[in-house]
Amino acid sequence: MRPGPTRKGRPIAVQMIASAALLLVVVLAVFLVIARVQLRRLAHEQAEARGAAVEHATKQTGVAVSRTIAVASSVALAEGGYTFIAELLATTVRSSEDVRFAVVTDESGRIVADSRQQRELKERKLSGPVLAAARALPPGEVGELPAESGGGVRLLVTPISGRDELADEERGEGARPGVIGYVEVGMATGVHERQVEAARRQALAHVDRTSSLAVLAAAGLLVLGIALAIVQSLGIARPLRRLSAQATQIAHGQINRVTPSGAAELRELSHNLNHMADRLGALLEETAQKASLAKEVEVAQLVQKSLVPWSELISADEMDLLGFYAPASKCGGDWWLWRRLENGRLLLLIGDVTGHGLPTALIAAAAIGAAQTLPVDVTPDRALLQLNEAVRRARGEFMMSCFAAVIDPDRAVVEFSNAGHPFPYVVRRAGGRCTLSSLVVSGPLLGCHEHPKFRRAERPLSPGDVIVLYTDGVTESRGIAGDLWGERRMQRALVSCFGDVTDGGEPRLATLPEVRERLVGTLTDFAAPDGMHDDVTLVLALVHGAAAQLRATG
Repeated sequence: MRPGPTRKGRPIAVQMIASAALLLVVVLAVFLVIARVQLRRLAHEQAEARGAAVEHATKQTGVAVSRTIAVASSVALAEGGYTFIAELLATTVRSSEDVRFAVVTDESGRIVADSRQQRELKERKLSGPVLAAARALPPGEVGELPAESGGGVRLLVTPISGRDELADEERGEGARPGVIGYVEVGMATGVHERQVEAARRQALAHVDRTSSLAVLAAAGLLVLGIALAIVQSLGIARPLRRLSAQATQIAHGQINRVTPSGAAELRELSHNLNHMADRLGALLEETAQKASLAKEVEVAQLVQKSLVPWSELISADEMDLLGFYAPASKCGGDWWLWRRLENGRLLLLIGDVTGHGLPTALIAAAAIGAAQTLPVDVTPDRALLQLNEAVRRARGEFMMSCFAAVIDPDRAVVEFSNAGHPFPYVVRRAGGRCTLSSLVVSGPLLGCHEHPKFRRAERPLSPGDVIVLYTDGVTESRGIAGDLWGERRMQRALVSCFGDVTDGGEPRLATLPEVRERLVGTLTDFAAPDGMHDDVTLVLALVHGAAAQLRATG
């Protein structure tokens, strides 16, 4: 089937540039708003602090003026020199813009001098609250009280100390010995308010200038960020366009290679795509006329079968191998593979991609391709690391379990590593009895982590030992009652199926084909008609020694 028309959309470079620009705009806008809010808050705080300082200074000035008038007028008040006191008050008010008015009274509260009015003072007295507050103060102390008329004036009062020669009955009611009068000073607060407002306006103007500079700087950063995004996006988009064009050509049946370029990941992807194109070339020539998805799936099934070893007995120099594979659908995610390595060693791999169907079959094919390229000195843990890279390069939400074993006949051991796969069994037959042991080592599934760690273990082997590898589709098959096959049934079946066979009245060891036939038959008899929901793979590996006899009788 030829691919349909491509849906038009924005190029990836445009999307990357737009995304980067939007992110920069949002980040810079948030930064500018937060900075402006913080600067305005600081400006208000500084203005308030300055106002508080001015207010404190004004109060201190009032205190100093009050005490100065009290000291300077004490002698004149005692001697009746009211004219001197009036001139003193007038001079004091003229010399300081913070002093609104000043008043001096005798000990009874009668006003003897007022900077605001110099006539008819004999009948005027301080108001009752002001006089009471003044009389409550000890000599030399300055008190603050609310202004009688409001209007932005701070009132300060202080007693005037001096020699008092009046008898108690001659003093006014509430008068105190040693106090001959009182000073009342009105300090203007309008200057303080004007200074605070001026400071606030100056600070806000500074905030506006700073905000303008910040906007210009942000605009410059935005332009620089967009320029960098354009350069980076084009550097990524160009190789991707070439790879996309090659993929489109492959989809149309035109197998062409692309020259690797760009970042290391893109070059690696180009190599893999070229390798895939080479592998698919022959298949595409045979399937170019097939027009249905079913046909494509059948071709994929053929490819998978060609990659997985046949079901016939495989005789290597070191051991005999026999497999069984039954996918849950036309294409499955189970696979197994064997390879000869250096120094007579043999590599044995079995894997299970999560799920089943065409996508898992493609992941399995990619894993098999990666396994075929492993170096001849590979160890089980290094093999799993390279397979993990192959699964992660597929860039899908797939994971894969895998068990890797390297059989070394010279040392009579098997080295193995595991990536979340069911533990294989080692079957040892002696004296008509079978004993089972497991190759136990754990590790994470392939595709889960970028840099996983796999442990490597070692186990001695004896001639005639059989390694049984399988996927979880075997133990997870369900019976008619809905129960799983499970590990215990698996172990009992292995002991039973590896039992001796009577041939002409003489017992002998069961051959690998006989064991496979027994084991598959036992599993099939247990499973319900729809009980096998997953791929089923089984591999039997017989260590040489007794292998020659078993092949002869099989």
